Amino acid sequence: MTILEAYENFMFEQRVRNNSPATIDFYTAVLGAFVDWVTQSTETVEELTIKQYKEYIIHLSSSGLKSTSVNTHVRAVKAFYNFLIDEEKIGDCSRKLKLIKQSKEEIIPLTDDEIGRLLACFNCSDVLELRNKCFVLLMLDCGLRRSELTRLKVSDVDFIQKSLLVNGKGNKQRIVPMGATTAQFLGEYDNRVQDKRSGKPSAPFLLDRFGNGIDNNVIKMVFQDLKERSGIQRLHPHLLRHTFATLYLVDGGNLEMLRCILGHSTISITQIYLHLSSNYALIRSAHNSHVDRMQDNLCNFNKDDKLGTP
Repeated sequence: MTILEAYENFMFEQRVRNNSPATIDFYTAVLGAFVDWVTQSTETVEELTIKQYKEYIIHLSSSGLKSTSVNTHVRAVKAFYNFLIDEEKIGDCSRKLKLIKQSKEEIIPLTDDEIGRLLACFNCSDVLELRNKCFVLLMLDCGLRRSELTRLKVSDVDFIQKSLLVNGKGNKQRIVPMGATTAQFLGEYDNRVQDKRSGKPSAPFLLDRFGNGIDNNVIKMVFQDLKERSGIQRLHPHLLRHTFATLYLVDGGNLEMLRCILGHSTISITQIYLHLSSNYALIRSAHNSHVDRMQDNLCNFNKDDKLGTP
């Protein structure tokens, strides 16, 4: 069997499992890149060994990708190898299929000042600007992922209950509350694009300039523009989700409830925000400085001393 035939069988299996379109697209792009690379030197599945797996990791690392991005690619290749092992096309090398060590990058949520600057960027008299503000609010106030914005339908937005029906990873659905401000801007946007929609509840809620549903490229371009306009160079869509989760806990939110809102499969994933929220709360709160109190007392003493001088 050729590697290309095995790849096509793997993709067919993903469709049989009813994986989400996002998962299918991920394997098509990421695993497709591996197949293009490996078939330059290897033609059949029988020739595929752990050596090519390791060489591909070196190839990705040397191309300048960050360790997190390398592992994203490697996970797809690992899934392909495990599929071939299950199909008994190659020997069991599953124990040797390892990811690379990731360098831990400190996630720094947006500050109150940065949030204010970001929200002030929009001229909502323009419908596309209003839509872009809805992007930001849905991520910052509701913790939605970029892919979840693209899947949001008209019927998913409940203005009465101020909630969203979100279609997350693996086609798993969850209910997410939204604040009054977010509901207000979404409602205004909904009213202004009614004539561009088909009228069907299944129609996309967020539209591009041609009246079609938005895609990841639209969101990417919007955030590139916002990065320049806000002056926040580290701005990216997922940072808003991180900021939402951090502030949710800082403001007294429950960890298990946060897990449900974010759509995490286990609470261990959500627990990263405990550390972030503790750090953020320290930065956000006024520092109770002993030196400041001494200086204030000294200034008051000098003031009283001068007032008491005949």
